[in-house]
Amino acid sequence: MAEGFGRYWPAEFSGFLTIARGSLIETHNSAGAGLQKGYFSLANTERMQRLALRSSKATTRLIKYLDSLPRGRRRGSVK
Repeated sequence: MAEGFGRYWPAEFSGFLTIARGSLIETHNSAGAGLQKGYFSLANTERMQRLALRSSKATTRLIKYLDSLPRGRRRGSVK
């Protein structure tokens, strides 16, 4: 997310967010695997998975917003 934030074009930022969303899903799944191997407690796993899921949903909403903007519009530009 931080890498893409400095991009000028919303579509370019959206691409970075898509990658970040994949990492959040991977984190969610890895927390479950860590629980099965005994690395995390159930309470910690549930907190990690809940945070990863909430972050993924928020990222999806931001991607949809950025994708709805007209092409070629610069971030922060005034009409």
